Amino acid sequence: MLEFVQERYGGLTYTSGFFDSDVFFTPVCEPEDPTEELEILYAVQTGSPAGACLSADGVVIVGVDYHEVPEFASLDSLIECDSMFELAEQQPATGTMHLAGLDRLRGAVELIEASPFRLRRVPEAGGAHTYWFSGQSAYVFLSGAWSAIGFMPPSIRVWAGNQQEVNRILATFA
Repeated sequence: MLEFVQERYGGLTYTSGFFDSDVFFTPVCEPEDPTEELEILYAVQTGSPAGACLSADGVVIVGVDYHEVPEFASLDSLIECDSMFELAEQQPATGTMHLAGLDRLRGAVELIEASPFRLRRVPEAGGAHTYWFSGQSAYVFLSGAWSAIGFMPPSIRVWAGNQQEVNRILATFA
């Protein structure tokens, strides 16, 4: 698996919306303790304490220092998540709202799925606490990974064709 990951992703660099910084894919496996489960370290580096490693089954574990959470099913899912930012940022209007906790994030996902805004979930760009929704003129990103490890509250970011639409979508969660 290490060879596959190094060949496919090694050296990849881009600006990540998920990590909110430039990322560098430099996967290595340096087992220190034979009793511990193997993982691919430094799969994603950011130049800050945040980053990601891969478990033996390819799950992307994101974290800061030793606080971490399994988030994406694969590196491809993380890359798909980041590619959605490219699409969303083409919309001229934006807005952000923070939620009180992870339980509110789950409720927000249900509200978006039931809303009249015709937004569809983009599962290939999501994770355990990360959700993307897209529509004809709007994108919604719900982020709870950093909250799951105790660093910041979950958030909802909206990009749309105009500020009124952004405000209507955000009002759904108020």
